[in-house]
Amino acid sequence: MRHRTYRGLAATVAVALVIPLVSAVPASAGPEPGKFANSAALPLVKRHLQKLQEIADANGGTRSSGTPGYDRSVDYVADKLRGAGYQVTLQQFEFPFFRELERPGLSRVYPNPKTYVEDADFLTMEFSGSGDVTGTIQGVDLVLPPTPVPSSTSGCESSDFAGFISGNVALLQRGTCDYRDKVSNAKAAGASAVIIFNEGQPGRDGVLFGSVSVPADIPVVGTAFAVGQELAAAGTVARVQTATEGDPQRVTHNVIADHPFGDPDKVVALGAHLDSDIAGPGIQDNGSGVGAVLEAALQLASQRTTNLGLS
Repeated sequence: MRHRTYRGLAATVAVALVIPLVSAVPASAGPEPGKFANSAALPLVKRHLQKLQEIADANGGTRSSGTPGYDRSVDYVADKLRGAGYQVTLQQFEFPFFRELERPGLSRVYPNPKTYVEDADFLTMEFSGSGDVTGTIQGVDLVLPPTPVPSSTSGCESSDFAGFISGNVALLQRGTCDYRDKVSNAKAAGASAVIIFNEGQPGRDGVLFGSVSVPADIPVVGTAFAVGQELAAAGTVARVQTATEGDPQRVTHNVIADHPFGDPDKVVALGAHLDSDIAGPGIQDNGSGVGAVLEAALQLASQRTTNLGLS
């Protein structure tokens, strides 16, 4: 999953608005199924979308889980459901959170200055730290040209960094071990930033995007093979810029609402994920689902219908 403007991990977390609707004993009274199906009219759904967008606008442009915009979204939905008579539970859990706060930068300062392009040439690795670093590139156990089949172990062993000069920018190559291990070894050797480039075989030459798995405190970016090959030239000086926020255990909530009537052994559940994409506006992915499910729940409560098998 990647959306513009900024990427983030939080949008991949299953944060849900779940409304179990308990089945009731059928009865003859009540509206026809078609009437209930049409009750959640578009203007009624749109009022919820408008509110969600207002929440995002007031909270940095996002309702992603782990942000104040999501917390306000929880408050809005929970209050609406409680007001309609639902029994609302906020289910707390933790998840790893990461987002970019600003666009990153990567450039070759010397020789022949060159500015690389985000997405086309490089990307911020998830859980990169923040920083604005200019330093000499130092390649670590690189395999150039690459072998016909993947074989690089660049940065996988602490011994790879023998002779590494503290403060330099570590240039690493994809292969063998986790990015987390490569970055950990680079940090221990005194690297001021880390650039990891793709290994170079067919299918392993595009822009590299991955996760460091745990928050790092230095900038970490991934690049295409061609970029890494350029930067590997002796004496190259590069600038790496990242601005990020990461948390290995951020608290968030699911909203679960139960209708107080009906047979608890016969349950119909409707759901939608309540958070927005970290990069998107307040109602992108999945505002429409939230609005539709919420309005259906409110209409169900107001009609208290029984002949639909719902109450």
